[in-house]
Amino acid sequence: RAMMAPDVVYNCEYGFEAIVQSWCFMQWFGNVEVELENLKMCAGNEMIATTRTKVTITERTLANVFPHLLNSKLSNGTTFSSLANKLLGQRLTMRGSTCFRWDGKKNLVVSLITQSDMLRPLVELLESLDDVSRVFEQAAISPSFQWRLTS
Repeated sequence: RAMMAPDVVYNCEYGFEAIVQSWCFMQWFGNVEVELENLKMCAGNEMIATTRTKVTITERTLANVFPHLLNSKLSNGTTFSSLANKLLGQRLTMRGSTCFRWDGKKNLVVSLITQSDMLRPLVELLESLDDVSRVFEQAAISPSFQWRLTS
């Protein structure tokens, strides 16, 4: 936090709290691993980190990130749609990147733009664009693995 400007830009939001809030959804996935693959200095004061993120889709993921894939609650508990059953227990590997912009005068990070490609592993897993579309249509995250702002 000490290395970031108070009004740091994080994707389309501002402030350190936006970063923390955006990453809170990671707790809803199982066995999260984020691996740094490469770090590259760019023109000016920018640096790009390429990453590989691995997550497991759990019941908690389905309930909190993809609740629209759950069938109605029955007296014996929640039941899953066939699409949810295809996702449950699957391990996804996503390629991603984060671009850091540094203010050399203030010695602070002033901007972070981050994304991970969740679309590709879901297309490979489900083998149907219609199914992938259904997964994301009311999901709490986007195909770029970003928390969707809610009103």
